[in-house]
Amino acid sequence: MAWKWLKRLAASVTTRPKLPPERTPMQIAAAAAAAGSMYFSEYPVPDTSRYELYRKMSRHPTLALVRAIVYSPVIRAGWSYVWNDDVPTEMGERIQRIMERHRTTLVRLCLRSLEYGWQPAELVWKIGEDGLEPARIKALDHEHTTIRTDDAGNVIGLVYRHPRTGERIELDGMSAFYISHNSANGGLYGESRHESARLPYEAWMECQRKANLYHTKAAGILCQIHYPIGRTRDTQGVEHDNAEVAKRIADAIAAGKTVYIPNLYATVDDPRSAAELAGKGQWVINFVDTSAGAGLSGGFIEERRYQDSLMFRAWLRPERSGLEGRFGTKAEAETHSETGAADGDSIHGEIVQAVQEQVLNPILEWTGGPSARDSVRIRPAPMSDPALSFKRELVRQGLTSPTTSEALAMSIDWDAVMDDVGVPKSQEVIDLAELLQPPVVPQMKPSAEAMAALGEQTGG
Repeated sequence: MAWKWLKRLAASVTTRPKLPPERTPMQIAAAAAAAGSMYFSEYPVPDTSRYELYRKMSRHPTLALVRAIVYSPVIRAGWSYVWNDDVPTEMGERIQRIMERHRTTLVRLCLRSLEYGWQPAELVWKIGEDGLEPARIKALDHEHTTIRTDDAGNVIGLVYRHPRTGERIELDGMSAFYISHNSANGGLYGESRHESARLPYEAWMECQRKANLYHTKAAGILCQIHYPIGRTRDTQGVEHDNAEVAKRIADAIAAGKTVYIPNLYATVDDPRSAAELAGKGQWVINFVDTSAGAGLSGGFIEERRYQDSLMFRAWLRPERSGLEGRFGTKAEAETHSETGAADGDSIHGEIVQAVQEQVLNPILEWTGGPSARDSVRIRPAPMSDPALSFKRELVRQGLTSPTTSEALAMSIDWDAVMDDVGVPKSQEVIDLAELLQPPVVPQMKPSAEAMAALGEQTGG
């Protein structure tokens, strides 16, 4: 019945956009833009050279970790859907199925705006079994995409220039998707969180470069040759300066070759002196182990650890949430967790707002006309629930304090609290007040025969 009502409503609407199977949304949008009289302009593009830097920063281990910490709760959080009373339940469920099929893709796409300040995409639509829905959601390169605005500065679409052919492709209406992060002063391209982390990132990379240079120079074992000043005659009788001979010896040792050192003092006449001086000569070769100075690299480690902390803070997360914990109290950890959850709720809300306006509302308008916009709404699941934390504390108090358990049993639906917290139960319904009652001991009454026997024994 609801489906027939929906078909009649769709047939009566003449203002909804048509979507013939043989024409793509891009072609429809291009035709509509060519037929219109509105003035279009491209919004000024920011410095596109930063985008390549942002890509390199995203591959940095510390920033990759903090991105996962920020993104994971948003991706994991679900959506719920509410619809107006005049919307049939069947239609609401169909819309819910459509959006849930693309929820993860849309959320991951929108989260990229935190790295680049904004994220453009092209939506390719199809007619599926549940109606109109995205067939493909294609992320566009930031360097080759610009925002189109009308004469009032409102966003009306995107312009994509092919990197090889230079072809200019206009995406308007239902074909264009756009989201920005942390826009200020009317800027449409937003601001990347990497921008706050750029200076710590560059300082980290410079520190790493110097550390590599230090380790290259200081690593290994160095050869040290002590030689007498003067000249030395070789086996051919040719004299060479001792400095040149020492250099040749050092090169031979570095190449792993065998070297020969004359043992002049072992040729003395006194046998006692000869034994004492055996193996000694004017030429002395020492080997210096430079690894003993490796402790000097500790300064590089501390510097990089400090820059790691700054990169975490640039993404609005305390370093203790992802790096090695060294100090801090439980109260501080809970405060940091609440701050991260609040930031995640804010990010999730921005994503839902963009998806509602640019994906869900076009589906609703195509289905039921302009009046159907916002008739079905997305509600993001909260990442921070103060009520849930309070219920967990109630459970803890109830399990550890008998006095508190008795007070809670008389005033709180204990079974509902356990369901919300997720505590496993031994039975379907738990009545704490009943469980806390003292056990009833049945009163045993003696039978008539037992009473008669007892009277005979007592002479009564």
